[in-house]
Amino acid sequence: MRLRVAGLIRYRDKLLLVNHVKGYRSYWLLPGGGVREGESIDRALARELFEELGLDELHFSIRDVVLIVESIGPSRHVVNLIMEVHLPEDLFARNLDGDRWRWKSEDPRVVGARLFSRSELESLEIHPPINEELRAYLSGKPFKRIYIGARWRP
Repeated sequence: MRLRVAGLIRYRDKLLLVNHVKGYRSYWLLPGGGVREGESIDRALARELFEELGLDELHFSIRDVVLIVESIGPSRHVVNLIMEVHLPEDLFARNLDGDRWRWKSEDPRVVGARLFSRSELESLEIHPPINEELRAYLSGKPFKRIYIGARWRP
């Protein structure tokens, strides 16, 4: 089993996602990644936000866990802890070019990041497939449950 942390980062009426490419596949994720042995959950998220978005932990605050989603497939089991992250307005102003995030990740799998509106999230390939929950979040609706169960998309 693998533990993954992710940041739910909202800017006005949009959500920040990162684009991953593995082989010939391209899909979108909330920024984050795996927790290393001996690493706390909040330290792991801070490290991942720096690696994927160039964010220094002095410039954001991690709030509570808002969703827990499992991805259980034929040869893997990932538990995703999704935490709300607050960034100050001026940080977005310095890092955005339209809806695109300017930072270039050192991780070759991360090829970009951008903001998405509620309507754009509907048909986007997101891993794990939590499009409906993210769209509700952008509508201002509270999550019905923190643990939403197993979701898998090969």
